[in-house]
Amino acid sequence: MVSAVFFVSISKAVESPAVIQTSGSVRSSTVRPLLNLPSPGEIPPNSGGSRWNPWIDKEDSVQAYQDIVTTYDFGDWESIGKSSSGSYGGDPNWDIVMFKFGNPNGGIVMIDTDLHGNEYYGYQCLKSVITWLASSSDADAVRIRQNNYVLVVPVANYRQGRTNWNIHSTNDDPAGGDLGVNLNRNFSPSWSAMGSGTDSYSGVSADSERESQALINAWNTYHPRVYLNIHQGVGPSVMVTARSTFPQAVEDVNAIDTLLPQIQSTLGSLTSGQENSAWWGFNAGSSYGQGYSKDGAASRGSVGVLLELWGNEWNSDNAAYKTNLESGNTFKQLKAMFISMCRAVESTTQSLSTMTGQWHHQDSVLMTPMHFSDANLQLKFVKETDPS
Repeated sequence: MVSAVFFVSISKAVESPAVIQTSGSVRSSTVRPLLNLPSPGEIPPNSGGSRWNPWIDKEDSVQAYQDIVTTYDFGDWESIGKSSSGSYGGDPNWDIVMFKFGNPNGGIVMIDTDLHGNEYYGYQCLKSVITWLASSSDADAVRIRQNNYVLVVPVANYRQGRTNWNIHSTNDDPAGGDLGVNLNRNFSPSWSAMGSGTDSYSGVSADSERESQALINAWNTYHPRVYLNIHQGVGPSVMVTARSTFPQAVEDVNAIDTLLPQIQSTLGSLTSGQENSAWWGFNAGSSYGQGYSKDGAASRGSVGVLLELWGNEWNSDNAAYKTNLESGNTFKQLKAMFISMCRAVESTTQSLSTMTGQWHHQDSVLMTPMHFSDANLQLKFVKETDPS
């Protein structure tokens, strides 16, 4: 996030220290770039009150991650693309920002939230997980910092609606304002023309939207082993795609499937009566959805995951919901999945040489034998009735 106290249109460049390793944290020697970000009041609020408006203003959402970087002197950021804009709002100069944490030579896990800009629970929960990663001295956090490169796009869509700023219809977005493009219907290879005049409108063509192109840019540049796209509204549920044409993705998805219950067990029992009081499962398939971002990542060799971490009980006035997302069951659920994904693709390294600033590679760790085959590719843990 921006290093200044107040959110400003152009953030202050922050320079990292020389490359060192301290308590398992990897610090970068690169200069963090200037960003063009929305100023307070530039993003129209949603209608509908507490159901649609998050705990943190969208204008402050990227800054909150910059604050994690600067507070813990951990990580970097870069712009991966620019926002859409239209008659209802937006600015074509706003940067879509990706944060980078950990070992640049580690196994890569990429996560985004706010692809549907009104689904703010994912942002709130993931921010707590990343704060844990940056600040904790426990073994899992240290291990991830040493052996993984975690890429986070906290605001994939600056609009506070389900659709983006590229208006196509005067019909109302569920969160207010005219309808744009549903970004999670816009990705190849599973794109098709659909949803005209509705909040499922898929755009004029596959990958047509600037937000989609930003994520594609990151996939093509960093080649994440796992890509996690977080939503809320139909769930909790998980959809996973690993294509059998990519043996590494097949191996990775089975490693996650094996590790997840073990890690859930180490995190202890969930609190009864809270949302998500039973541990999430993780079942994989090879089929695509309907223009989902997970499909775009999977077509490039990643394990593509669409996670709905909460059902329809949305209410930012409810303090118990916020606590659940930040430290309760839902936080523990996402933390377990995050640790499992990182562990499945981690790469071990020798210590950084503080004399040369260079990493010394060792072979990637293979966590589990492959047990995934075309025979079980249709397994799902999700309702297919228009999920996020």
